[in-house]
Amino acid sequence: MGRKGRTNRSGIFLLELIIAILFFSLAATVCIRLFVKARTISRDAENLNIAQNEAASAAEIFRQGYDMEQYLCNSYEHYQKTSDGNSFFVYYDEQWEDCDEDESSYYLLIELSESDTGYFVVYDNSDEEEIYSVTLHTYIGEAEK
Repeated sequence: MGRKGRTNRSGIFLLELIIAILFFSLAATVCIRLFVKARTISRDAENLNIAQNEAASAAEIFRQGYDMEQYLCNSYEHYQKTSDGNSFFVYYDEQWEDCDEDESSYYLLIELSESDTGYFVVYDNSDEEEIYSVTLHTYIGEAEK
């Protein structure tokens, strides 16, 4: 009888140990998922902040009435102008540094219309998702007309 009692107690101990390990494994899995989700949210917020700054910088140049192509030429080594001359592309790598189109992770599309309106949109190249956009209308005063 003594031997059977020890076997029974060690079996219960092993069962408790397995349940504890299972519980901590599940808790660790949940924590890892939360950390990954937090990192994703942080990266998305950082990209939104940088995209907003890039679009706002170009929009301010447009609003001030400066030549957009001259600004892009002075500020970015790699940019493209469309054949109609009213649209520009600025390409960025993962660290938001100026780069060629084939190395880009993000791009800024600048569209200038004839009616003094500018469209500034930043896209993610991986899924063509819009990160940030701003539309700006300039006012031409009566004295300038």
